[in-house]
Order: sequence, then structure tokens, then C-alpha cells
Amino acid sequence: MNVPRLLAAVTLFLILTWGTTFAESDSLQNSIPDANLSKLLVAPTSRSLPEDKGYINLAEIIMPNFGYGITDEFMIRGGFTPFTVSGRVLYFGLAQLQVADYGDLLFSGGILLTDFTGAARKWENALYGYGIVSYGNDVSAIHAGFGGGYSGTRESSSAVFMVGAEWKIARTTKLISENWIVSETGSAALSLGLRIFGKTLTGELGGIIITSNHAFKIESIIPWIGITFIL
Repeated sequence: MNVPRLLAAVTLFLILTWGTTFAESDSLQNSIPDANLSKLLVAPTSRSLPEDKGYINLAEIIMPNFGYGITDEFMIRGGFTPFTVSGRVLYFGLAQLQVADYGDLLFSGGILLTDFTGAARKWENALYGYGIVSYGNDVSAIHAGFGGGYSGTRESSSAVFMVGAEWKIARTTKLISENWIVSETGSAALSLGLRIFGKTLTGELGGIIITSNHAFKIESIIPWIGITFIL
């Protein structure tokens, strides 16, 4: 079975069927709202957290991170590894502003400071700018983003692209797909997962496929487990 192509097909299916799901959204109006609309598994969406609302997330159970809405349009996120990787604690922090709201169509931009740059760059600090567009609502939505920036030793020669989708398939359950492509290396990360959510607690379970550089070949498969506490 060609798993990357299967995940790509599932993502395409989510994108092609979101319109049909919108037409059926009345049947889900009484369902519990998803409080995690500001992010997919990892990537931010164009939706900001409401003012004075936030969450604490345990990515892969062991990496604590958080999000907080300063205003209805401006939010911050951050996180770190409570253990060392190559002798250092890795971190990320971002600030994001929602710049346009046309109902179901949203545009946001932000900046990201991190040292999650990989062993090849010796985990150097990097500052990235990014933009994201989202189209949809709590029932289903599609998201696309891109980013690039400056590392500690050189200007980035690559752009990073993300496309994702979400689809509420039950009262408290969503399918989430988040996929990345790095132009410099030609590598990709493809993911598909389930989000099961309540009013104060959310759980995510899925898998991430990492492809080889400049080749659509599976290099590794990483299970994804996440828990989010809604504040």
C-alpha cells in the first residue's frame, strides 16, 4: 500500500467534500463546538483564539505548549521540550494577527521564533514570517499557508508550504489532515488524525509520515498523540 498517496487522497477527499458537509451543517448545530479551531495538529489556522481564552497542550504527551488570545484578533503560542536534544532545550514562540475576516474566509499572518531547525543546521535559532488563509466553519474547513525567514547564519533559501483540512464527522469527533512540503529539501510531512473533543478536554490520535529528501519515499512513520486542556 502506498501510504503517502493514500493520505494525499484522503486530504483531497476532505477538500472536495467540505461543501457537501456545509449543506448538512444544520444537523450538527447542537453539537459541542471545537475549542481548538485556532490550530490543526501542529499548524495554526487563520482563526484566532477569543480574547482572554487559551489552552495548554501536551504534544506527543511529553511536549508542553500553550496558546492565549490577547484580543479576538491577536494571539500568541509557545512551547518547549522538557528534555535536551543535541544538548539543548528546543523551543518555539509565535505571535499571530488575524488581518481580514469575510465570514467563512479568514486571512492571518504572524512571526515564529524557534530552534526546531534540524540537526543539519545544528538547531540554530531562526525567525520566520508566515501567512495562512482558511475557508470554512466549525463543521468543515480547508487551510493553506506558507512561510520563510532568516536563520542564525543565513537567509532561508526555502519556502515551507502547508495545506490542511478538517471535517466534523460526529458530534464530538473531527478528521484532521495537516501536510507540509519544504522546498529546499523536497521532503514532506503528511498526517491524518482524529480529534475527539469536549468542553474542557480534547484528545488527538493519528500518524505522521516523513518522506525522504527529493523523493516521495517513506523515511519514517511517527504516531501522533496529543491532549489539550481548554482554559
